[in-house]
Order: sequence, then structure tokens, then C-alpha cells
Amino acid sequence: MKTLEGNKAFPYIAWGTVVLFSLFTYSLISGIQESTAYLAERTQETNAAVDTFVAVKKIQNQKEIIVEERR
Repeated sequence: MKTLEGNKAFPYIAWGTVVLFSLFTYSLISGIQESTAYLAERTQETNAAVDTFVAVKKIQNQKEIIVEERR
């Protein structure tokens, strides 16, 4: 019975598998980096929007307090 390691094509199959797995891993890492950059950008935009919303609410609350004090 012939083993896989005894086959003449085994080194090519083994190295081909290693190279393909390396390319697959690289593509996953690249996709994760792109996703992380996208999420970081969206997080900054969301934080800015929340900060603006909080500032507007504070101004509205101050105006309401002033109006109530005048009554």
C-alpha cells in the first residue's frame, strides 16, 4: 500500500496547500482590517452625532428653564 508521502506529487500538493492557506489567511486579515477601519470611521461619526444631539438637548433645556423663570 502506497502512502501519500510516498507519492511523487506530494511535495507539490503540500506546498500548494501551504501557499493557498497563506493566501486565504491574508485575504481574511485584509478583510478584517478594512472592516475595522470602516467601523472606526462610523464610530467617530456616531460619536460626533451623539455629542451634537447632547449639546442641542442642553441648549433646549436651558431655553425651557429661562422661559419658565420668566413666567
